[in-house]
Amino acid sequence: MRVLSAVVPMNILQNARTAIGATPDFTVPGMLNFGWSATGSGHAVTIGNLMIFSRQLSADNLNDWRWLLHELHHTEQYQSYSNDILESIDGFAVAYLSNYNALESDAENTAVQRLNTLCSIYVC
Repeated sequence: MRVLSAVVPMNILQNARTAIGATPDFTVPGMLNFGWSATGSGHAVTIGNLMIFSRQLSADNLNDWRWLLHELHHTEQYQSYSNDILESIDGFAVAYLSNYNALESDAENTAVQRLNTLCSIYVC
């Protein structure tokens, strides 16, 4: 949390939660993560402040840091719609369905920028 606080707002870090789930358990995150895991790819689903990764992240892997930063930015995107979790889910869902590419590009660009900043501070 100390490292990430250099690039991610503290309120996002304090509220963010992570879980690992790639079981085809009839939940959307479980089914999506399972499908991607079956192909050998990592996948994550973020709902509100909960980021559900298909596998454990490694602190030694820069791609995992970028992945975490990407999903953390999705939690910021949710919060931009409302501080109420249910309202934020509704707002994000509508935006995601109508403009998936813009939200994903924003999350990826932000993740790369933040990872570069972290690397300049901590020498990756």
